Amino acid sequence: MKIIFFISLFGFLGFPQQSEHQLTIKFNGIQLNEGQVLVKIVDKDGKEIAGHKLVVQNKKAQLTAELPAGSYAISAFHDVNNDNKLNTNPVGLPTEIYGFSNDARGWFGPPDLEDQLVEIKQNTSINITLK
Repeated sequence: MKIIFFISLFGFLGFPQQSEHQLTIKFNGIQLNEGQVLVKIVDKDGKEIAGHKLVVQNKKAQLTAELPAGSYAISAFHDVNNDNKLNTNPVGLPTEIYGFSNDARGWFGPPDLEDQLVEIKQNTSINITLK
């Protein structure tokens, strides 16, 4: 009898849902009003969760995303010429400004994922400087 009660109780109440939190990201360092800022959000395992294209207005861009609690890494670049790729010079160095969460920087490539992770437990605001 107790088992039936608990099964019916969970059926009535439903299973707890993961609550979503707002992550607001402000992008600093934008020097031109042209193009767009392309943003990628990945989880702690490096799996892409979302991608966004942001309009640049008054040399600023901002994103608000709804995410369940967890750890995420954000990468972005200012796609000045709207070709949807990070342009590089003949040596392979980026010619468009870019940045990562925690303003992490890597040597000869992107920073380690662990250095970029931001823990989301509540509504959170971060800044990313594009350089």
